[in-house]
Amino acid sequence: MRAEITRARINSLQPRPGKDTWLWDVKISGFGVKVTMQGIKSYYFQYRMGGRSTPTRRLFLGRCEWMSLEEARVNAAKSRNDVFYGVDPFDERKRKRVEGASFKDVASAWLDQKIDKREQGRKENERIIHEVLCPALKNRQASSITERDIQAILDQYSTRQPQGNRVLGVLRQVFKYARKPFGLANNPATDIERYQLTSRERYLFPDELRRFFTTLDDCEKNDLLRKPFLDLIRLLLFTGCRKDEIRLLQWRQINLSDKSLRLHTAKTGPRTVVLNSAAVEVIQDIPRSKKNLYVIVSPAGGNGYLKNTSRPWKQFCELAGLEDFHIHDLRHTFASIGGKIDITMAKMGKLLGHAHESMTAKYTHLPSESEREASELIAQAIRETVKDSGNE
Repeated sequence: MRAEITRARINSLQPRPGKDTWLWDVKISGFGVKVTMQGIKSYYFQYRMGGRSTPTRRLFLGRCEWMSLEEARVNAAKSRNDVFYGVDPFDERKRKRVEGASFKDVASAWLDQKIDKREQGRKENERIIHEVLCPALKNRQASSITERDIQAILDQYSTRQPQGNRVLGVLRQVFKYARKPFGLANNPATDIERYQLTSRERYLFPDELRRFFTTLDDCEKNDLLRKPFLDLIRLLLFTGCRKDEIRLLQWRQINLSDKSLRLHTAKTGPRTVVLNSAAVEVIQDIPRSKKNLYVIVSPAGGNGYLKNTSRPWKQFCELAGLEDFHIHDLRHTFASIGGKIDITMAKMGKLLGHAHESMTAKYTHLPSESEREASELIAQAIRETVKDSGNE
């Protein structure tokens, strides 16, 4: 249907079942209004970049409900003028989108489409975007960001190199994603080198292990630190698990009948962790609340887990006289004791849930007896080390 497009005619247009309705303007060739079968009305500009043999293209100008007819006419006339001078309106819109998109726009779009298997991974990506990168890059256009800009951000992480590598990883993914939807031709993060990390080899020596347990007992007896935190570090030492694997552990994941934990969202994928007798004793000593799903509960109460571990861990290390010792080093301690009593690398890999072992792990996997024996031997070795150190 062809007629002069007016506001009254737009309002009178009604949807038809089975197909869309079009009203083409008689004043500006190619300017039209489409009404979908659902009744949605939109402005379009239809054109060809060449003769009749070239395909017809339709450029969406805007919805009738939020764009005035006058504005739509101006945009249609401008697009028609671009076609006359050989400029494709689609290419022009893409160019303006690339030039106008800020880093925040691109990063937000990347977050919206990204699917993270682990909630913790999603939160960390959001934190890096909103707390690190957006404040650093402010309202910079994404296309104007250079390798030098990114290097300046990473230079601030010279003393926190693992975190710097995570920031670089997010930047690489954001700019890689932006190629298609935002038309960014270059990824300024591609050629920037990651920090070369040296492996950390810190674990508890026998005298430190004795002080570790002595401090645990003192803290619990004298109420120096909250019991959920003390239970957390006990379980980390006796299981060799990563911090969040225990911190976010729920009661439904524990099976004391076969002495195991079912970790559904572990770093390297779902896996089963064996529980030695020492770990079982710790769990059995933890009071269970019907209102809380988590094993390591929040001191604030409610249905939450322990969130802040850095402050109590710093206090604990000061009380125990442990220098340069991270909470993740409890995992190293578990592994080092296993190595000292000749637990094979294959068994240790399964106990620790390393990636190359977990590739074949399944939800229904049950720990073998050899894994149970290895975990039990490590727990016994920890206890004997503490006992021997106390007798010296």
